[in-house]
Amino acid sequence: MDRLVYCPDDSHLEDALSVAKEATLAVQIGDSWRTQHLDFDRTKVSVIRIPVYKQFFLETPSATDYGFSILFEYINDFEDVADCKLKVTHDGDVMHSTSMKRDKHSLICSFIPTKSGTYQFVIFKGQVEMDSLTLDF
Repeated sequence: MDRLVYCPDDSHLEDALSVAKEATLAVQIGDSWRTQHLDFDRTKVSVIRIPVYKQFFLETPSATDYGFSILFEYINDFEDVADCKLKVTHDGDVMHSTSMKRDKHSLICSFIPTKSGTYQFVIFKGQVEMDSLTLDF
């Protein structure tokens, strides 16, 4: 889950900045697409938790050589992803990856590309595709 400081409007900004500084969080003034469906008191400054639905985080080194490791973190706050697997394909070939459970809503996967081209990364739960990401190397 992400966290941020909710500020109803500009008149509460000083209070929101004080809370944000203590908690080292970002401030959001008013609603956004991330908060519009959440249930919380919109009349006061508060720290709110925002569910992250189907999100890939990707860490790649700056190297241009092949053989470097790519680390993915997949987060889905609405699904248990403990039994999910990452499937990697390149030009129709299925490649191998390593998947490790971080917690019931987070999966960490690593992969080493061996050649240039388009790679498709798909998260599966059993036979059901949950999410995908396409990258060019």
